[in-house]
Amino acid sequence: MTTTFEERALVALKEIVTEPSPRRRHGRKIAAIGAATAALAAGVFAASIASAPSPAFAVKSNNDGTVTVTVHSWTDAAGLERELGKRGVPTVAAYVPAHKQCRPGWYKPIALERFHKVLKRADEGPDGVTFVIDKSVLRKGETLILEAAAPTQPYVGKDGNTYVDPGPGYSVASGPVGKCVLIDLQPGK
Repeated sequence: MTTTFEERALVALKEIVTEPSPRRRHGRKIAAIGAATAALAAGVFAASIASAPSPAFAVKSNNDGTVTVTVHSWTDAAGLERELGKRGVPTVAAYVPAHKQCRPGWYKPIALERFHKVLKRADEGPDGVTFVIDKSVLRKGETLILEAAAPTQPYVGKDGNTYVDPGPGYSVASGPVGKCVLIDLQPGK
């Protein structure tokens, strides 16, 4: 039978507390109880950290089969991909540095009218960006694509014009998804 660290520490602590001992060993008993209690507390703390959700985003499965995502910070692409994958939404998230974008053509997007059925809505608010995905509309071989650039202040492009990096981009790929190859941001393209 496999037991967790916390269960083993609790058994050891109970044995120490119920074990009869001579009066002269009282100090050792208290030290052992303290050590076992500290080990148990450390194990519980470590387990709570390991299972804590990412502060970068929140993902919630809804009763109607949709999935609501709120991204507070575009910093944990791999974690968001994993969490959405667990909920049946294959996802590729590309968080790109300021003034960069993925080279066009790294995936083939589905038709726009189908895309609007998959991504029900996207809103930006004080808590971040929230969007709702209807995973029942996704077909086999389709993947949610999230491409987001780090927010920046307006900047002057190579052409002398002033630009602001776009917010997050959403799409759904049909078929294989290539690698996001970074290139300089191409405003308006």
